[in-house]
Amino acid sequence: MKDKASDHNQIEKIKDKIFFLLSTHKDKVSKEKIIFNSGEYLIRQGEVASKVLLINSGVLAVEVFDSNQKPQVVANATQGELIGEMGLFGESIHTASVRVVEGPAEIEIIDNNDLLGALIFDSELVLEILQLSTERCKRSNSMLSNLFSAIKAVNLKDADQLEESIANMDQNFIGFNEISNILRQILTATSGDNINHK
Repeated sequence: MKDKASDHNQIEKIKDKIFFLLSTHKDKVSKEKIIFNSGEYLIRQGEVASKVLLINSGVLAVEVFDSNQKPQVVANATQGELIGEMGLFGESIHTASVRVVEGPAEIEIIDNNDLLGALIFDSELVLEILQLSTERCKRSNSMLSNLFSAIKAVNLKDADQLEESIANMDQNFIGFNEISNILRQILTATSGDNINHK
């Protein structure tokens, strides 16, 4: 498995290349700069995807709402990130909400139709956006695998494996503190004196 620094470097290279390639399409891709304050939502889960966001400043949280309509932060996005690109492909529905957590945030809003028009003539930009989505999917798969390992450790009452899984989640993924604490509580509550340590 690649380490966090390697993943981060790969995503940074992709972001830089997308930013550069977008700058070559100034005449085709209109951008509207807007300032958003902390707490404001820019995208809502389930909305029709009509825009892509390019972050110039600020920190945004990518949130997925659970069945109880409680937001779960799955990622943070910072300067240079492209957000909402998944809406360019497939159903054209946003699968997550995006909220400013450290503002004010300067955001360039790019109309999907403008961007799709540019993509028709720029295969390199298409490949970079697909690579960005691929890297994000790989990260999600890794996150799920680690979460399954933690759940399995709770089931086996293996405190050492659980702590290893939690440490990995805390180090590599945003927003897992609550889940980590819940898993620890479940292990403690269900195991009593039967906790397994190596």
